Amino acid sequence: MLRALLHSKDLGTQTIGAEGKLSWRQIFKASEDFLTASVFSRLSYLDGPELWEVLREASGHALPSYKVVSLQNVEFWPRWSLSSRDFVEPDIFLQFSLGDPEVFVDVLVEAKLGAGLSQYSDQWIAEIEAYTEQFPDNDRHQFYFLAVGGLGSNIKRRTEDLAARTIEAVGHANISGTSWSKLTDVVHAHAHRKGQKSRILDDILEALALCGERHIDALSTLKSVNRNWSLDQISLLKVA
Repeated sequence: MLRALLHSKDLGTQTIGAEGKLSWRQIFKASEDFLTASVFSRLSYLDGPELWEVLREASGHALPSYKVVSLQNVEFWPRWSLSSRDFVEPDIFLQFSLGDPEVFVDVLVEAKLGAGLSQYSDQWIAEIEAYTEQFPDNDRHQFYFLAVGGLGSNIKRRTEDLAARTIEAVGHANISGTSWSKLTDVVHAHAHRKGQKSRILDDILEALALCGERHIDALSTLKSVNRNWSLDQISLLKVA
C-alpha cells in the first residue's frame, strides 16, 4: 500500500465519521498507526546491529552500546491484560539478545503522531505495569521504554517530566523520548552509507515524508550556487 500511496494510485476513499470521504493518502497522513507500522515494520527488517544503532541514536544514546545484536521478537499492538483495567495495547514491543555473553533487553515503544503534547504518564504507567504482569519471570531482562513523537518542542524537559511521574508510580525504569524528526535524521544518515539495506531505509524515509517528516541539511552543507548560473541550472540542484 505504501508504494501505491507514494505514487498517487487511486485506492478509493473511506468514510471517516464527520470528516466524510477521505482518500487513503489523507488517512495515512493523519494516522499514527499507519506511520508507526510503516516505519517500524521496515526497521525490523534491518540487521540486528543496524536496527539497534538506529534506535540507540534516535533515543539520544539512552540504549546501551552493543555490536552483537539479534532481534528475537517484534510485536505490534500486543494486547496485554492489566489487573487495574481490562487491557493495554502498547504500539511496539521488541525483544533483543545482545552481546556475548548474552544479555536480554526488551524495548517498549509508544508512538504519537506529530510534535504536540499527546504523550502522557498515565499511559506509560499502565503499559509498564502491564509488561511487568505479562512477564513476571523476566528478571534477567533489561527493560527500556522509548516514546516517539508527542513530546512538544522541548523534548528533553517533557520526557524528564513524564518519566519522573512514571517512575514515581512504577519504580525504576529506563525511559527516553525522541521525535519523528530525530528518527528521520538518523535513518537518513544510515541510508546515505549506501549499504545493502539502503532500500529499506529509503522506504522508511518516504513513509516519513508522506507525513511531513523530511531531513533538511544544515546550510553549511548545501551546495553553493554560482551567481552566473541560470535559473534552469539552479533548479537542477538536488536537495536531500
